[in-house]
Amino acid sequence: MAPIFQQVIATQDRYGLQAYLTCTRKGSLRGKLEEELRACTGRKREEKTRLLKILQTGVLLAEETVLADSGPGEISVPVMIRLLEISNHTLFWYYLASNLAYLTMLIVALKTSAAPSVV
Repeated sequence: MAPIFQQVIATQDRYGLQAYLTCTRKGSLRGKLEEELRACTGRKREEKTRLLKILQTGVLLAEETVLADSGPGEISVPVMIRLLEISNHTLFWYYLASNLAYLTMLIVALKTSAAPSVV
């Protein structure tokens, strides 16, 4: 299990990591994976610590570095994601309101053109 876990981490795919960790939790294999990581003698101590930390937190260390390295003048990743979510919702509501207004105008135009003209 440990080599597969290491391959998942090597891909730097956080969704893949979350899927793998979910499978280990559902299959009650997390303890076995942790034991394998601790018992493995072929890895350096730093590598073991890194893998165990990723296993415990569920976060790739590259993401942690990005979050920690953002200084006061830089925008952090969570803030940027939140900003993009707000922009996405704003555009959705704008387009929804615009389309409803256009639909209303179309209905009014169709009703007035279909009404019998009185001379």
